[in-house]
Amino acid sequence: MPGRAFPLVDSLQDLQQRIRHAPALAVWFSAPGCRVCSDLQPKLATLLEDHFPLFQSARVDCTTTAEAAARHQVFSVPTLLIFFEGRESLRKIRNLSLPGTKSQNPRWIN
Repeated sequence: MPGRAFPLVDSLQDLQQRIRHAPALAVWFSAPGCRVCSDLQPKLATLLEDHFPLFQSARVDCTTTAEAAARHQVFSVPTLLIFFEGRESLRKIRNLSLPGTKSQNPRWIN
């Protein structure tokens, strides 16, 4: 699979620790059986690798780590949260589109 993996977060405490310690963190909230989630995750991983190589990443399975999803007010999947220095800076929910090639600018950050 192209791009880097999104390490699975297994608790709210684990997620909070990652948010506190990462200068830049992309958190992907998804659920098993979500076709959009599974289709977009590798594209997002490649996008981060190509355009934002210093970002760290994490994945939350909302079915097994519901407390983390609820704490961050994630009630729909997929949801992407971007944190800088521990503060949420961007939230994209459900109908997000990602550029398909390296040459395209990631306009979803505007």
